[in-house]
Amino acid sequence: MKTIEIIKETCGGCPTVWDVLIDGERGYIKYRWGILSLKYVTEKAGIFQEAEIQEQIGDNLDGFLELDRAIEWLRNNDYKVINKTL
Repeated sequence: MKTIEIIKETCGGCPTVWDVLIDGERGYIKYRWGILSLKYVTEKAGIFQEAEIQEQIGDNLDGFLELDRAIEWLRNNDYKVINKTL
């Protein structure tokens, strides 16, 4: 199970974006066009790899997402979530 620390919201809508740490690696959560994306870069032995997970959770024109709904989606997909935006 990966741990996601939500640090701060960097854009409030169209897209909605939060900066995060995923197991200590920098990344972000973005919601645009009804698609929730989780993107981050991992580094092992000097090799960097990008990882991205996407899922359509809203309609095609949606660009606003409440943090609680994003956290719910993450937890339902086996992520441990720490909300540091409070």
